Amino acid sequence: MNTKISHFKLLKIADNAKLLIKPKKTKELQKLMTEYTLTLEEATLFTFLLAKSIEGHRVSMSDLEDDTIKTGNKIFLQLLKTLKLLVKKDMIVLDKRRGRNELLDPLIEIDEGVFSMIVLGEELFSGIDFESAFSIIEAVNDLIEKRDEKKVSEQRFFKEFDILVKKINKELPLYSILVKYKRIEQLMIFKACIEKIRGYGTEDCNRFFSDIYDSIADVAENMKSIYKGSLKSIKDKVLALEEDSPFRNDPSFDITDKYYEKIFEGKFKKKTKEFNPKYTELIKHNKIKSELFFDKEIAEQVDILSYATSKKQFTQISKELKKANFPSGIISLFHGYPGTGKTAAVHAIAQKTKRDILQVDISNINDKYVGESEKRLKEVFNEYSKAKKALSHTPILLFNEADALIGQRITVKDSVDQMNNTMQNILLEELEKFDGIFFATTNLTENMDDAFNRRFLYKVEFQKPSREIRNYIWKSKIKDIPSHVLKEISEFDFSGGQIENVARKFMIDKILKNKKNYDGLNKMCVTENSFKKQKAFKIGFM
Repeated sequence: MNTKISHFKLLKIADNAKLLIKPKKTKELQKLMTEYTLTLEEATLFTFLLAKSIEGHRVSMSDLEDDTIKTGNKIFLQLLKTLKLLVKKDMIVLDKRRGRNELLDPLIEIDEGVFSMIVLGEELFSGIDFESAFSIIEAVNDLIEKRDEKKVSEQRFFKEFDILVKKINKELPLYSILVKYKRIEQLMIFKACIEKIRGYGTEDCNRFFSDIYDSIADVAENMKSIYKGSLKSIKDKVLALEEDSPFRNDPSFDITDKYYEKIFEGKFKKKTKEFNPKYTELIKHNKIKSELFFDKEIAEQVDILSYATSKKQFTQISKELKKANFPSGIISLFHGYPGTGKTAAVHAIAQKTKRDILQVDISNINDKYVGESEKRLKEVFNEYSKAKKALSHTPILLFNEADALIGQRITVKDSVDQMNNTMQNILLEELEKFDGIFFATTNLTENMDDAFNRRFLYKVEFQKPSREIRNYIWKSKIKDIPSHVLKEISEFDFSGGQIENVARKFMIDKILKNKKNYDGLNKMCVTENSFKKQKAFKIGFM
């Protein structure tokens, strides 16, 4: 676009407020009208808004008020209608993220591309190196961020994106990949590259489409393409869909390493440092296989943690917390009845977020020699710091069955009591400054020290599953179970762990007898249910 509009001459019009009421055509206004297909009224109002914007403050309709133009009067409402037309023509953007009367007094910004062209005389994307994949991706990232902040309309966003893609050097591998796919897939490829460069990993499909489109129908239509697997870029394995979360029906997408390397014409290197823990067990996320069923309230809490610890969100959360002088770690406690899936939920979060787990066995820390247990506990956190540097992504530190460590501190009577209290103090200090992702699980919280209660940001109680969830668990453990049998055994108020015990016994019985004895299931449930109930005991070192 090549315009010879002089903004100096144009802005002289804004010296006369009467022209807002009765516009008068000038040579510069005519150029503006021709260049951007505006009416005289639209061009005049735009000129006044541009003048206010150049003065260096944010503009609203109230800035145009004078003795004749008053909020709500006939002239004001006519100008407001003209304003809406300027929005449709992508000359201005209305800021919708504020607590003001958006209908009568919206906050107004001149479109960045229009402002650059008229005031600075620079074409859109004039500073971009279209022979550099990194430079192009940075430009797309800026455009996506503007759309996310609603600084450009959906129409303007796609128009600018199309211009940008057309300017890419056709010799670049990036162009040869993009040209095969429709516009939204091109955007997905760019977004996946951006997330990979930043180290965030995958991008949620629903969130991506919601940021781009205004219409829920457009979001739904694109999600339908994801669920049907009809996108060519996915079929061609340029983009890869990640499995749905156990708690969210929202797949995410990523760019495959093969095409990432093609775009940037280089090998995608991953961290390969060795890490050999001594007091923790390293559990790889890709080895974790679990199908979990939770009641709604628990599922929602675990879902929040799954999302908060995703690669993209965790990085942003940590950054913002540090900026606000808050502790940056996400520290959580899963507590409740035994066998309800507390540990399994941590493993499921690790699988979803592609994070390895450093699992701590409390018995490996305790030592009969004075001072040794304390040293080992400190070394656990040292190992975690080393793991963060060695592994591709920040791992999860899991204190499983941490009942003893988080109990109330006791009156010191001997060296063992002193050791117990010292270890708890060490854990409290480490959690206070913890920079990472920490989970602890416990069956009992009645005797938990208040200091630990304050340290845990999220506290999720795992109760025995409802009958509906028990049905799901039974059917997942014993395939093709008859409905009348399922109805009968679902009456037992079992935890998931108890159901698994019965299902394992059922499988062993089937192997020994070479047949499925569904009639024996009820008897197995009675046996499991009648087993001596575990007596409650206080948390503390033995």
